[in-house]
Amino acid sequence: MEVTVNYVKRLRKRLLICIGGNIMKVNGILNSDVSRVLSYMRHTDLICIGDCGLPCPESVELIDLSVSKNLPSFLQVLDAVLSDYKAEKIFLAKEIEENNPQILKEIDKRLGDVPCTFMPHDELKENLNKCKAVIRTGEMTPYANIILQSACIF
Repeated sequence: MEVTVNYVKRLRKRLLICIGGNIMKVNGILNSDVSRVLSYMRHTDLICIGDCGLPCPESVELIDLSVSKNLPSFLQVLDAVLSDYKAEKIFLAKEIEENNPQILKEIDKRLGDVPCTFMPHDELKENLNKCKAVIRTGEMTPYANIILQSACIF
C-alpha cells in the first residue's frame, strides 16, 4: 500500500479524535461539562435544568451556564440538551401550571409524549439530591425548572 501525505493526515486526524486530541468539537453540545455529564448518564439517571434562582445542593455538580438576565434561556438549554439526550420521564413543580404557563406550554411542545409528574416546588428541590448535575441557566421566570429522567436508547 502506498502511503500518501493525505493518508497520513487522515490517519492522524482519526487518531487524535480517538485519544481526545486537539480536534475542536463543532456539532452538538459544545460546553464540555454538559457534554461530559450527558455522556455519563445511564438509564433512569436524573439531570436538572433550572432557572437562575434554583438552589443546587452541595453534593450535586452545578454547571452554571448563566451569563446575564435570560441568557441563555431555559428553553435554549433544554433544546440543546434534548438534541443529545432522550428522556423517559420528566418532573415539574406543580406551581408552573399557574405561575408560568408559557414555559409549560413550550415544555409540552417538546416533551408532550413523555410522562410527566407534577410535585410541589419544595419537593422538586429535595429531589435535586438525586440528580447527576444541575444545569443553571440565565432564565428569570418562575418555576422554569425540570428534572429529566434518562431513557434507555435501545
